[in-house]
Amino acid sequence: EYNFSKPYSEDTAKVIDEEISNLIESQYQRAIHILEENKDKLNQLADILIEKEVIFKDDLENIFGKRPFDKNLQEETSL
Repeated sequence: EYNFSKPYSEDTAKVIDEEISNLIESQYQRAIHILEENKDKLNQLADILIEKEVIFKDDLENIFGKRPFDKNLQEETSL
């Protein structure tokens, strides 16, 4: 058996756990909000998938619009 000791106190561990829980909860609420805000678009996407079974980038752009950022530009700046 391994004996793992944390490099911080129990009080610090509690603060870390609380912060992590808060981050997870806030991002969960954000995800719910985004899904609710886009429910009509998601239903439209579901209808197209039922009809076609396969969709393409153009189909997604017709429903959701173009991405608010350029993926290629983002990849270049992260290198």
